[in-house]
Amino acid sequence: MNEIFYIDIDKLGLSQLYLNQDKVQNISAWFDPSKIDEYEPLPVHDFWGNGKYVLTDGHTRAFLYYKSGCCKIPVMIDHDEIVTCDIGRRLYQEYVEWCNRNSVYTVKDLESRIITSNDYEFLWIERCARVYNLFNAIEEGTIGSKDIESLKKIGKDRDLFLYGASNNVSSFCYEDKSGNLWLYQNEEFIREYDNQKK
Repeated sequence: MNEIFYIDIDKLGLSQLYLNQDKVQNISAWFDPSKIDEYEPLPVHDFWGNGKYVLTDGHTRAFLYYKSGCCKIPVMIDHDEIVTCDIGRRLYQEYVEWCNRNSVYTVKDLESRIITSNDYEFLWIERCARVYNLFNAIEEGTIGSKDIESLKKIGKDRDLFLYGASNNVSSFCYEDKSGNLWLYQNEEFIREYDNQKK
């Protein structure tokens, strides 16, 4: 049986950039912080073996724990294969890197990143699909390491970070330091999302 332990909420690493506004409202309707020990503990994993536990799911509940003033919350190690397999581990490490790049370090930082369901579908769900497309293409050999280095350099020359690819790997996805999203296709960058207008 997986052991439950408690962790300081402000020491909990994140693997998600946004919260879905509708989900926050729906969970808020039944969430009761006084029943913290009755709820399923939140799943965490130490992806680097350095004792830093990262949430693999349950970011909305973690946020509501924070809003209710909870300092320590119950967690348990996530042993799910989707988290522990090679590509899963690398994907989660990428998610954490995104959070760090966007200054999303603690649950508190999610307070300014609650967005509509439509925006969440594009800015988070679609983003995760795109990074999977990229990692899968690398895994299958569709894209070589030299291609990746070239794509990263193309982005770096414009202060852009490569984060994903389209389904058929015909276009590549980038983000700038301000959170704007760009598509690179046919040797041209097209702004796909303006973070200032969200």
